[in-house]
Amino acid sequence: MVRKKSWLDRVGGMVAVAVLVGMTVVGCGTDDEASDEKQGGATDKPTTALPAGLVGTWYEIFNDMSMELYDNSTFLFVEEGEKIGKGNFTISGSRFTWTNTHISGAVFIHKGLSDFDPSMWYDKKGVASAVPNFPANDLDELFKTHYGTYNGNILSFNAPTHEGNLLTFTKSPETTPGTGQPASLIGSWVNDSGYVLILEPERFEMRAPSKKGAVKMIEGPYLTRASDSTLGLSPIRIHGDFLNTNPVFEPLMSAFKISCESKWYEPDELKTFFRYALGDYYQLTGFDVLIDALFASKDYKYVLSMYGNYLLLMEQDNPDVLYTRKP
Repeated sequence: MVRKKSWLDRVGGMVAVAVLVGMTVVGCGTDDEASDEKQGGATDKPTTALPAGLVGTWYEIFNDMSMELYDNSTFLFVEEGEKIGKGNFTISGSRFTWTNTHISGAVFIHKGLSDFDPSMWYDKKGVASAVPNFPANDLDELFKTHYGTYNGNILSFNAPTHEGNLLTFTKSPETTPGTGQPASLIGSWVNDSGYVLILEPERFEMRAPSKKGAVKMIEGPYLTRASDSTLGLSPIRIHGDFLNTNPVFEPLMSAFKISCESKWYEPDELKTFFRYALGDYYQLTGFDVLIDALFASKDYKYVLSMYGNYLLLMEQDNPDVLYTRKP
């Protein structure tokens, strides 16, 4: 498993810059306005109607981190057993927003800055007072507003303090005995959109959602490269059931009153089928290009969670996609 860079590491890096340019660190913090046992943020907010199931402890699936959400719309971050940040959150539909109001002095102590008080919380002014020449951009980064999504089962957001990685939280800690198996890519995985990725020892298969349920889509060999956590998928066949039910192909096939057989097609066979079925329309629309795109190989960076229950696939210039292992 490739562990993502932690918030503690990121904050430590920024503080190290401050030390290198000769800043004098003086202990200066703010009182802990809110009880750690009760509240995450420093300021109470009126209790609002929050979605059922949102309040409680959420566990990040790739790092030793949790986010406790309270019914007064405040939160507390805990990483590697340390309380590191707290603030306020809002939610509107599936849009989740959170903002740090305080950083624990323990975060700075963790990086060897002994003049900070580990029992105190530092707001933006407090950090600036403790380190007068703290880089303004880095200070803003610590206390900026973050945006993410909530779908009832998963809470996720990209956090610049984690080098832009997607942080993904669930209500069930994966360290619970019996919830997983030794980390392995082999198995069946499903994402929130209903796509199923099946990884066998030497073959992969992707199934796509449709009105008739999950249908076979593409299949072929794949490779994994542990040195840089790469998963490469190389489609060599596409299934007729996918083409018959896909929203892009279905209207065209309906208009021409054609359908594919329920079988696997290789590229040349598929081109021959459509060339004959569509006639001049095939050449006019550049259908060859569309079919070639369906068979294009793709490389993903992947992260497998500790107990093998979650698989995160990352593709350059595209959103990260989280897969959950199917029983």
